[in-house]
Amino acid sequence: MKFRVRKEAGKWIPASPLDAQMQVRRNDYLARMKDGALVEVEAKRIYPEKTQAQLGAYWGLLIETVWRGLDEMGVDLATFLKNEKIPPGLPVTRDIIHEILTAACGHVAEDGSHRRLSQMNTAEAARNFDACRTLVAGCWGIQVPDPVPTWSRHVSSDTVNNSAEKEDFP
Repeated sequence: MKFRVRKEAGKWIPASPLDAQMQVRRNDYLARMKDGALVEVEAKRIYPEKTQAQLGAYWGLLIETVWRGLDEMGVDLATFLKNEKIPPGLPVTRDIIHEILTAACGHVAEDGSHRRLSQMNTAEAARNFDACRTLVAGCWGIQVPDPVPTWSRHVSSDTVNNSAEKEDFP
C-alpha cells in the first residue's frame, strides 16, 4: 500500500485526497493486526520531475557549448571515439555527445545507480549537469558557463526546487 505525504508545519499531511483515503485504509489495516505482527514500512523522498529550464540548460547550454568547442578544436568522430575504423572527417553530433555524457555522468541516483536524462528528477538532473560540466572541463578543456549566476547556492539534493522564491534552473 502506497500513499504520499507532504511535511507542513511539522506535520505529515496527505499529498492528495486519494492519498488521504489510502492513509485511512492503512491505519485501519494496521489497527486490525494482532500484537507482535511484523510490518515493513518504506519511506523515500520524492523529488519533482526535472524542469524545462533544466532541459534547456542541458541541451541548449551544455551540449551546445561542448559541440561548438569540439568543432572549434577540429575534433572529428574518429578522434572523439578513438576509433580508426571510422572514416576521418565525420562530425561529432550533439546526440553522440549526449550519449557519451550520459554513460559517463549518469550515475546520479541517491544510491549511485545510473539514470538516463529522461528518468531523472530535479536533484538528479542538477547533479548530472554539474558532473558533465566537470567532465568536459577536465577532459576537453571546455568551460560550460553557469546557467544561473547563483547556481552553486541552489544545487543541493535537499533544496533543489523546494522553495517558491528560487529561480527555475538546473
